[in-house]
Amino acid sequence: MENNLLDWKEARQKSIVKVLGDFGVVPKKQTSKAAWYLSPLRTEKEASFCVTLYKNLWYDFGIAKGGNVIDLVMELKSCTAVDALRYLSSQTSFFFNPPVIKQTRRNSSIEVIKVKELQHPALIHYLKSRGISESTAKLFCKEVWYTHNGKTHFSIGLPNSLGGWELRNKFFKNSTAPKSYSSIRKGNEKLLLFEGMFDFLSLATLDLDLVCSSDSIVLNSLGFLKNSFQLLGNYEEINLYLDNDPAGRKAVHELKKYSIKDCSSVYKGFKDLNEKLMLHMQRF
Repeated sequence: MENNLLDWKEARQKSIVKVLGDFGVVPKKQTSKAAWYLSPLRTEKEASFCVTLYKNLWYDFGIAKGGNVIDLVMELKSCTAVDALRYLSSQTSFFFNPPVIKQTRRNSSIEVIKVKELQHPALIHYLKSRGISESTAKLFCKEVWYTHNGKTHFSIGLPNSLGGWELRNKFFKNSTAPKSYSSIRKGNEKLLLFEGMFDFLSLATLDLDLVCSSDSIVLNSLGFLKNSFQLLGNYEEINLYLDNDPAGRKAVHELKKYSIKDCSSVYKGFKDLNEKLMLHMQRF
């Protein structure tokens, strides 16, 4: 290996924040513990790419992928690990210095304390702001109360296949462990495949008969696409309602071996089905 290269341990100490800056990527928000970015690996409107400052690690929640600075350069430049090492060795970006964080005994995990019928006015109002029918949402979702960082919260909850919950309210987008895809299966021959909860609820609002006469899978993250492969071969037809972005198009390509119908043309010009539904509702 070339004499002027860093060793692997040294390379991993290059600051991810500084390397992203070299690529012209700056955080949308930052705290003492983490920096949040619009993902440099795909197109998105809400920052879901996180750099944990005290560990110098990154994670892209939209594609369920992360790692150290070498992994990131490999993704950004579509190159090998050795090429990433060469790049980091040639850059003058600063090395990582972990910030000093005051330790607390606060429990940041989410603990569900109550599940009930969906009825809180704030959640109903949030559903309406997203164009979702209250009666339709009540068919598939619950009102979930939980503790997080020592405080009690409530959200719209969609159960997943492992017993966890996808949680959404106006201020909070998260999930409980274990995280997985959500499935609504009744033995139908047609499957509807969605990327997120609100896309599923949008189609149910627009065409409840279609949703009720089909099975549905909500991935909750494209990272769970491969986990769902074991189920897809059971269907004669699979209708895809994935995001109109590079990650969504890549997922459509990965599903070509199945009997798929890409329905993204229905919301052409919009990021996803819910975005189109929201605009439609604003006009009336």
